[in-house]
Amino acid sequence: MTDQTPALLTVTEVARRLGVSRQRIHQRIQAGSLKADRVPSPTGRFHYLLPADQFVDTPVTAEAMA
Repeated sequence: MTDQTPALLTVTEVARRLGVSRQRIHQRIQAGSLKADRVPSPTGRFHYLLPADQFVDTPVTAEAMA
């Protein structure tokens, strides 16, 4: 059996997995409670990629994200 979890997740993917809004994920990144890499996009903006391993062993609920 192979692990199909990608090494990096987008903010949208994390929000869906945790059942919270994308805005809440951005707030947690800014607060430093979630690790994320800031990656430039071709448009000159940037987006965040979050290491998937920080979500593997810890079941996170919406209450934990509050």
